[in-house]
Amino acid sequence: MKRIISILMCLVFAFAFFGCDSKDKLPDNIAGVEYYHYEPADFNKSCKELKKLAAGDKESKVLKLYDKLYDECLELDTLYSVSYVLHSIDQNDEYYTEEQQYTYDTLQDCCDRLGGACRKITEGPCADAFREHVGDKVFRQFADYEVMSKEEKAMLSRENKLVDRYYKEYDKASFKYKGKEWTQADLFSEEGDKLSEKDYNGYVKVYNGITKDLNERTGPIFLKLLKLRVKLAREEGYDNYAEYADREVYSRDYSEEDIEKFHSDVKKISADFYDYYYNSFPGETPALNPDQILDVLEKYSGKISKLSGKACRRLIDEELYSIGSETCRMETGYTIMISDRKPFIFDYVEGSAGLRDMTHEFGHFTQFCNVGQDNLIVSEQNNDLAEIPSNGFECLMTHYYDKIYSKAGKDATDTIIEDMFFNIIDGCLQDEFQREVYSNPDMSLDEINSTYARIENEYVPGEDSDGYYWVFIPHNFESPLYYVSYAASGIASLQLWDMSQSDYEGAVKVWESFIKEGPFDRKYLTELDKAGLKKFTDEGVVKETCDTALKYLRK
Repeated sequence: MKRIISILMCLVFAFAFFGCDSKDKLPDNIAGVEYYHYEPADFNKSCKELKKLAAGDKESKVLKLYDKLYDECLELDTLYSVSYVLHSIDQNDEYYTEEQQYTYDTLQDCCDRLGGACRKITEGPCADAFREHVGDKVFRQFADYEVMSKEEKAMLSRENKLVDRYYKEYDKASFKYKGKEWTQADLFSEEGDKLSEKDYNGYVKVYNGITKDLNERTGPIFLKLLKLRVKLAREEGYDNYAEYADREVYSRDYSEEDIEKFHSDVKKISADFYDYYYNSFPGETPALNPDQILDVLEKYSGKISKLSGKACRRLIDEELYSIGSETCRMETGYTIMISDRKPFIFDYVEGSAGLRDMTHEFGHFTQFCNVGQDNLIVSEQNNDLAEIPSNGFECLMTHYYDKIYSKAGKDATDTIIEDMFFNIIDGCLQDEFQREVYSNPDMSLDEINSTYARIENEYVPGEDSDGYYWVFIPHNFESPLYYVSYAASGIASLQLWDMSQSDYEGAVKVWESFIKEGPFDRKYLTELDKAGLKKFTDEGVVKETCDTALKYLRK
């Protein structure tokens, strides 16, 4: 087992990055924590000392120094989270752009150094005392720890820098139409709405032009990431990057064959869904501002569950959130740990999607209020499980949509169910695309675009795709092979929603079981069995689950 940092950050997948016109200063602290630049020289020196002590029998000194270094890693992890949130609040702030990269690299290196020292302890005279100190599970994980080589660390740092380059290029894409240079910010503003109403064909032309420009800007970055990651997987002893990601990064307990069947099953239901979707004419769901969203959470979270009610009080009382719609803010939502057991929500809130995005993140928040990592260095998060509390909370909240939205309650509920379908369909689409590309890392950009267009058409019948759109999805750059987790959790969450229609309290209890168990060092298939939910790997489950939800949507 090698330390490959997977930052505890759960995201919704609607992203855009725009220029900043805000004059507001960044906050002095995040959740009461002020950022400072960490220097690791003393930490590195102490790690060398711990390795030497591991060869002797001075148990108290070993344990005391381990605790000191572990606490420093927790502090450094907190500093990374704070720098990332501040970077997200103003993505154009150069200081925090650089600091989050620096802190990421430093955290990666420090955790790896401590992991290597702990491996030595498990092999020395202090092993029994160390086992009792950290617990048997963490001890065994340290005993299996493999220190990264300098080349591996350099590759991970290079990967992070390439991802940052992608984000910097993201908002530069533009297209000139009728003498005006259109950007994404223009297109998704009032100005874009006016263009759509007066000149829809022109709007489509601008959208396609921006998409192509973004593809040309960021595609070469992806090609570099592709080759870098394949090389990293081979350094880890894997011929196939997908297998490496499934096992080492995401700790999945189902096979590539299971995933291929999942793809096939989802393709069989996607045509029916899009037949409904393209012929549905939903009413408009009212938009809520940040204050209204918090009011809704405060009013209804406690009605859903004591766990979510308690979490909401903490969210508001301790101000563990940053939500808004400033133009300099990343247009995304995520939940990140600021320190042990202190989750923090960052969210871009605008339009009718504001409440559902916030309830998604609040599901993560509730879980992380109740369950933390056993150990920062070696605990593994299962993302398939981590997405069930968030998607599940969205579904449970629909129980109160008639009260929240009045006559628009059914339309708002339909939107949540549709989103679950998009999670499932798009989750498999992006996953199949990524697996094919990573299996053929010598593809040119044109070949990658053609591959995406072909696969997209298999999931979205009748889609006349140019194959450029995949660059709009940051996960393709930042979190390869993550997307199937949305699909796996979507199947589970639709079952929770269906159960809630006839047995709301029972559905809440199942959701609470995922909150209490947590996503760390657990397996998806095992936990679904324990919760009494059906698995996508079981014959007929995808069709049965989706047909039930689609029947509701067609009412």
